[in-house]
Amino acid sequence: MKPYLLCWLIMFIPCSGLGQPIASGVYAWDKATVVRGTGFEERTLLNGSTRGFSTMTVQAITLGANHPTQPDQQLDEEAILVVKEGHLTVTLEQKRQVLGPGSVVLIMPGDFFRLENKTAQPLTYYQIRLTSSEVPDLDLYRLMGQSFWINGPEETNASAERSEGRLLFEGPTLMTKRMRLYVTTLDSGASTHSHAVHAEAELLIGLDKTAKLSLEGVVQSANQGDAVFIASNAEHTLQNRGSVGYTYLSIRFH
Repeated sequence: MKPYLLCWLIMFIPCSGLGQPIASGVYAWDKATVVRGTGFEERTLLNGSTRGFSTMTVQAITLGANHPTQPDQQLDEEAILVVKEGHLTVTLEQKRQVLGPGSVVLIMPGDFFRLENKTAQPLTYYQIRLTSSEVPDLDLYRLMGQSFWINGPEETNASAERSEGRLLFEGPTLMTKRMRLYVTTLDSGASTHSHAVHAEAELLIGLDKTAKLSLEGVVQSANQGDAVFIASNAEHTLQNRGSVGYTYLSIRFH
């Protein structure tokens, strides 16, 4: 499938068939190649194939302050946007919302949308694009109207997120049998289930501070802004060895 976007807001990475399989690991923010243009820059953290997807691409896009309004856009693939810093003004069909850090937007194939930075500060957001290896060509008109946004974590929910996490979304989408998004904070010294293994691939995005991650026996650091990919059935443990809480977003794909 090929995206219909013709502007820089979503960078087109061509592919033919299945890309190279994405290996489990930390994909560092500061090691990603940066492409700069007038008023924007973009980083591609990872791009390839994985279980259930012929293509998965994770990019970070920064828009300069008060960036000029862009025209409406449309995709024939699924996209997840995660606000890293600043405030994103998103328009889905005729609805508009300003979203802060930690907020998520799910954009479904066929829906028109617009992304803007109307503030005096730069805006950075992640963009995860998914093409299922099982989905045939889509009837875009039939699928319109299924995109939505989820507001980021509020200060009042901080204690609950530390103890059990905040479930943002769980259910089927056009490109997945089931997707699960949640945000949680690991307190200092805390860890996830030791040597966990699950059939679903998982993508973690560090929203705050630094943690240690053991992936198939190899210990790596995951810093704020890094993307962590955990392949299907890869043994892993996430531990916060810092002195303050580590907040991250988890996206699991079934």
